Amino acid sequence: MAAPLMPAWVQGVNPLFADLRELSAQRATDRWGKNLMRVAQILWCPLFLWFAYLQLNDPDAVIWAVAYCAVSLNCACAAFNKTSTAASLVLTAALVTWAAVIAMTDSSHFSAVEQGSFLDNEVVREVAGLMLGSLWSAITAIHAIQRPWKEKA
Repeated sequence: MAAPLMPAWVQGVNPLFADLRELSAQRATDRWGKNLMRVAQILWCPLFLWFAYLQLNDPDAVIWAVAYCAVSLNCACAAFNKTSTAASLVLTAALVTWAAVIAMTDSSHFSAVEQGSFLDNEVVREVAGLMLGSLWSAITAIHAIQRPWKEKA
């Protein structure tokens, strides 16, 4: 006579709780990713404010300070899940466009990069700062699109 089959819970796997364990592991991973991104946003926020402060000695300080403060504000809002994906994408597009315009109008300055004087060239620093801001805004937008804890409306 064949041995009776043992129920799943006796074998150590309860089918009722298997989905709950999987869901719990997914939530823990989502929480870890959410907290990691929040910490990154909180760290980048004052850094972009510092960049805005460093621009105050420039002749065109207002426009640069506004750009860096906009990225900083985007970071602060994203840290508390109050950012808009559209706002992050618009900010990214604006900064990339601005960097491209500067790079195209002052392309002669980029030859200095080959000679090793990257930090001595203001135009190159301006484009690099805009690209850094646009990169972080793009990361914020991508994260806002992909965040699994986003409220469903």
